[in-house]
Amino acid sequence: MYRIVFGVIGATVLASLVSTWQAEAQGGISNLGRQLKPDDVSSKDVAAVVNGNNAFAFDLYRELCKKEGNLFFSPYSVSSALAMAYAGARGQTAEEMAKTLHLPNLDGRLHKVFGKLNRDLLSGDAKAGVELRIANAMWGQRGVPLNPDFLRLTTENYGSGLREVDFLGDPALARHSINMWASQNTNRRISDILSPEAINRETRLILTNAIYFNGGWLYPFNKEFTREEDFHRNANESVRVPMMHMTYRGSFADVDGTQIVGLRYKNSPFSFAAALTAPGEGLHELENRLDLAWLVGMLGKMGQREYQITLTIPKVELRDERRVSRVLRNLGMQSCFSPTADLTGISSEQAFALQEVFHKTFLAVDEKGTEAAAVTATIVATPISGGPPPIPPNVTVTLNRPFVLIIYDSRSRQILFLGRVANPN
Repeated sequence: MYRIVFGVIGATVLASLVSTWQAEAQGGISNLGRQLKPDDVSSKDVAAVVNGNNAFAFDLYRELCKKEGNLFFSPYSVSSALAMAYAGARGQTAEEMAKTLHLPNLDGRLHKVFGKLNRDLLSGDAKAGVELRIANAMWGQRGVPLNPDFLRLTTENYGSGLREVDFLGDPALARHSINMWASQNTNRRISDILSPEAINRETRLILTNAIYFNGGWLYPFNKEFTREEDFHRNANESVRVPMMHMTYRGSFADVDGTQIVGLRYKNSPFSFAAALTAPGEGLHELENRLDLAWLVGMLGKMGQREYQITLTIPKVELRDERRVSRVLRNLGMQSCFSPTADLTGISSEQAFALQEVFHKTFLAVDEKGTEAAAVTATIVATPISGGPPPIPPNVTVTLNRPFVLIIYDSRSRQILFLGRVANPN
């Protein structure tokens, strides 16, 4: 029995262990697609991938939120990493992955579109106070051949490349190399993505993705106004946490009784949004409404006008670590985790299958901004011209009970981070 370790590292940090069985490889039509020129990718193609990624984001959220407590993950990192694995999938395995991940049929352009979307996310001005890193890498067992088409596609569209290591002869050194790579690409926020048990003599391949974001608020909070206050975890339990206070001009919406407030990052296209249910309504009622249509409606309403917002929000620092293979199975990805998995696009000489998916995240929200080992999204304010601006309506938002948070790209509307704060401590 052989094993591939398939991983995603980011604040998301998703790592997935991939096992392989010595089964007869079945043929299938290649989904690697032809090599495309940059102008073969249209804005319509990108929008189709973004809509699919966001639909998968909410599917994943509804499965993960069944466990109580804080939740924070990067659906973009999960989608990107599994898209690389999908490049090697065939037959029923490919069909199930495409359906679960909501991957559009783009006539061979899918991976080129993922590459363009990745470049678009990185195209902001890093000198303006927002740092964004996205990195991919492949770690293969020395001497084990991989299909040239798979290597070329993942290198050209995901920038992964191939690093040869010796899982058989020196698994500890291989693990150390991968963990060091993860630490370097997440500013040391994710330093131990692989445990000693994750790599063994069966390991043959590791695919890694690292995402790191550090962005300052357009309007920073004044530390002098931060004070200890109650955060109501539920109707019967409260905890004392540092709460930040600020009044600023920004975006706000009321969707089905849910207050949604936006925060912008300095000179950046990424934005932070928090959704708070009406008093008396449970958080799960809001979570049951989260889908692509809700996101489109929320962003549409938030863009209609500007408000004078008095905001109270807790300082947050949290880490999340989950195994999501069971969730992916529940969503329809069955065969890729079975002995009959068809990942012959990765290697035509051995049969591979996914076994486990780990997801690790880090999030810190304070007076200066946000840091996450993954991608963070921000909206850039457009100056109002043509005379003095009108006085916006006043609104007060107090995030002193569990709320949902979203970090997204205001240009493409790609969700980068999604989660909930049930307990800021």
